[in-house]
Amino acid sequence: MKKFSLALLAAATALAITPLASASSIPLGSNALGALFNSTSGSLTSNPAPTFTAVYTENVYTYGAGLLAFEYTVTDTGIDDIGDLATNYGGYANGALTLQDVSGDGVTGSYNPLTGTVDVYFDNDIGPAAGGYASDTSTFILYTDASYDGAGPIKFQDTNDASGTALVPTPEPSSLLLLGSGLFGLAFVVFRKAKSSGLVLRP
Repeated sequence: MKKFSLALLAAATALAITPLASASSIPLGSNALGALFNSTSGSLTSNPAPTFTAVYTENVYTYGAGLLAFEYTVTDTGIDDIGDLATNYGGYANGALTLQDVSGDGVTGSYNPLTGTVDVYFDNDIGPAAGGYASDTSTFILYTDASYDGAGPIKFQDTNDASGTALVPTPEPSSLLLLGSGLFGLAFVVFRKAKSSGLVLRP
C-alpha cells in the first residue's frame, strides 16, 4: 500500500509539472498600461526573394501590480507580405496571457506551453502600402503575469523567414525558489516514507 501511495504521489507530481503539448488560443482583451519598463527595436530582411523587411519596435510596460505587458509595432517595407510573428515565452510564468489588438486589423494569437512559443497571426497579412492592403503596420499588446524580462528570439514568417532578438518574459526568482522548495519537500516526504517502511535508498 505504501509503495502504491508513493507511486501515486510521483504520478501526480509528474502530471502537475508536465506542460500541455497543444497550442492554446490567447484570449482577447485590454488592460491599462503603466510606466515604460524596457524597449528594443530592429529591422530584419527575409532572404531569398520574394523578400519582406520587418521593421519592429517592442516596448515593455508595467500594468496592474508590477506585471509586464509587451507591446509590438510591426511594419513591412519589403515586397513580400508578413504572415505571422513568433517569439519565445518559455520563461513566462503560467497564468494570464491576454492579447489586445490595438490596430484593430484582426490580429489573433496562440501559446504553445510545450515549446513556450507565442504565435501572432496577421489576419490579412502585413503588406507594403503599394500592395493595396489597408495598413502595412500592425500594433498589438501581450499582457503577461511575468515581472521580469530578458533577451530572447523573434521570428517573422511568410514565404521566407527572418529572425532577430526581442524582449521575453523570464522566470521570477520567487517562482524558482517556490519550485525548488516544493521539490525538496517532496524528496523529504519520499525519504520519510521509505525510512518508515524499512526500505533502503541507494544512490
